[in-house]
Amino acid sequence: ANALNTPARNTLNPSIKFTKHSASLPFSPKFYTVSEKCTSITATNSLTIFPNPIAKFDGGNNCSGDAISFTNLSTIDSPGNNTFNWDMGDGNISRTDAGSFNYTYTNKTSKNYNLVLRATSNKGCIDDTTMIVRNYALPTAIFDTILATQCQNINSVFKNQSTMSDGSSMLYKWYFGNGDSSATKDPTLLYDTLGLYNVRLVARASDLGNPCSSQVVKQVPIHPIPDTKFSFSNNCDDDSIRFTNNTSIPDASAMTYRWNFNDAKGVQIIPNVSFKYNFDSPATRNVNLEVISNKNC
Repeated sequence: ANALNTPARNTLNPSIKFTKHSASLPFSPKFYTVSEKCTSITATNSLTIFPNPIAKFDGGNNCSGDAISFTNLSTIDSPGNNTFNWDMGDGNISRTDAGSFNYTYTNKTSKNYNLVLRATSNKGCIDDTTMIVRNYALPTAIFDTILATQCQNINSVFKNQSTMSDGSSMLYKWYFGNGDSSATKDPTLLYDTLGLYNVRLVARASDLGNPCSSQVVKQVPIHPIPDTKFSFSNNCDDDSIRFTNNTSIPDASAMTYRWNFNDAKGVQIIPNVSFKYNFDSPATRNVNLEVISNKNC
């Protein structure tokens, strides 16, 4: 009979598969022979069945960076302990990690790897487990804000510079910080309100089987436009007309004032809020005031 008390009759050299190990006490199989009515002396010998390891691990993906995180979850019943060998599927068979580790595949294209973990007990018992791991091509979201930084009511142009590690095509989603969004590669948007907008670009592979995405947020300032106004008096008191510059700008930034009185003097930069101006001859004049902020608005 074997250790599970299952008789094996009429077998000279039996082969038994033990479904559990003998823990701290060895099994004691018994052997005897029966010939007609005579039974032999029972022979007993100790037999130790060691515990098998159970190889197990889990792994994520490389979407959060180049590396994939793996965790060794292998077990073995007492009193055994395990050593490990990893076949990473790319020719690397040198890892022996017993816990968690990160691994980077050098291939930057999306590719499957057949990963094998072998657990070997201190008694030489072996268990293997296999997992197919996919290493994905990675997107990197990048955009330039030089042409996006504009004045109110001037088109902001967003230059997309995103890339895929394998050079493949991409999909995009823009969030402009004012409630608007776009799926265009290089969108254009007109902001009608000044402010500092947090613009977010999310980039991913066109391959919808690739779950990896990348995002970047940049602040885009939209500068105010001066509210250009002026008033003037008549020249009844003397030969000059008094002009008063009533221009304002919401952020109180510095401004340059370019006056054109449509006379021989041409365009003049006059910083004074109030000043008198003498025309060289009587006439009806079109007076123009152009105001430019320090942001060129």
